[in-house]
Amino acid sequence: MLGEAIEHEIFSLHGVAMTSFPPVLHWDKDTAEILHATAELRERGISVYATIDAGPNVHLITESKNLNKLVKRFKKNRFIKNMYKSPVGQGAKITKKHLF
Repeated sequence: MLGEAIEHEIFSLHGVAMTSFPPVLHWDKDTAEILHATAELRERGISVYATIDAGPNVHLITESKNLNKLVKRFKKNRFIKNMYKSPVGQGAKITKKHLF
């Protein structure tokens, strides 16, 4: 359910940007291709969801057991410059340390 919510949010956020005036379009055909490939992987039973930052950078979220399948699927794409693996963080915690 979290993956579905994350993906819904990217389409909502970028939909607003695209339909504003003047429109803001950060996506390109390569961004759309990654989103289509992500949906195809889910159709094949691989639990993977996409999110996009405020630019064209796509981030895929999946379980570690699917990592090799994703690397295999996306390493052959000409427009992907880098792939990084980020593990799940330690979670929220209360601290007395201030950021400022």
